[in-house]
Amino acid sequence: MKLVTVADIALAREPRDHLVGSWLWIAPGGLHFAYPTEGFVHVHGLDGVAQAAIVLPADARLPERRDFHGDVVAGLQAGALHPSGRRIAMATHERLVLLDAEHGQLAERSLFDAGGDDDDGWFGDPGALAFSADGALLWFATTHADGIARMYGLDAATLASRGQVDLVEFPPPGDFELAVHPTRHEVLWTVACGQDGGGFARVALQDGALVAGPTPRWVADRHFFVLGFRPDGCALVLAAGQLETQDGAVLLASQPAGGTHGALVGAQLLIDREDREQGGGYHVLDATSFSAQGELDPEGGVFALASGRVIITRKDSLRIATTSAD
Repeated sequence: MKLVTVADIALAREPRDHLVGSWLWIAPGGLHFAYPTEGFVHVHGLDGVAQAAIVLPADARLPERRDFHGDVVAGLQAGALHPSGRRIAMATHERLVLLDAEHGQLAERSLFDAGGDDDDGWFGDPGALAFSADGALLWFATTHADGIARMYGLDAATLASRGQVDLVEFPPPGDFELAVHPTRHEVLWTVACGQDGGGFARVALQDGALVAGPTPRWVADRHFFVLGFRPDGCALVLAAGQLETQDGAVLLASQPAGGTHGALVGAQLLIDREDREQGGGYHVLDATSFSAQGELDPEGGVFALASGRVIITRKDSLRIATTSAD
């Protein structure tokens, strides 16, 4: 595998350390991606061409610092891009908001008004957001009281709660990641807590309720990373030193894997190399058999888009590239 550059996008402001959640928002299906700067969320298509600049409310300014002590910093915390590429969901330290490129604000909800059966009416501190593949559901991962990770399912038009489920207890602060199923209302969740360890769960909306199954996992001193779903619906997870293929609650296959980041690009997996003396880069594996397919050094982090294209994150730019077998 090699990567052929399609476009380079200079970032107006390098935001990666200013958000609790990921600063790169890829829409389900991979046809659009976005990133926030001061006052705007910039939306691009597969060719890198700008498609929209969604105006952010005043309280969604980028935080001036990243807090590593578990305290919430004022401003924008996390966001997600709708599959259409025309709508975003965002969370500040106080509220959730839905914004549309043409119509502005569509809905909002205070984080102190969770509703439903919540014990204290508080959503929790924002960790990550993601739309479902059909755009009808909004997944909202939070840190609740006493370091409990909680997942909410929200109506993506009104922000009304469709349910909630507690996942694992972890030592805050933690970095959350979400990966949504390509057809079902299901999401993979991870939290990474530095040297303390990491947690993993898969959550689904079933019969009107949120269900976490199998039992969410926490492992001290090891990390999890969600690679995404293959077209057949099987999940690929870097799970505390193992590369796993999961179908629902069933573990189909696993093998040792040392990376802490990766991407599912078509029929191939990219798993980052732990040996930094080799210059970083990725191992390339077959996504079904896990057989080795070579090495790749894109000089940046790789995130998958649609049609075999990827985003390569740099310090002050994003590179769009397409994969080639040659």
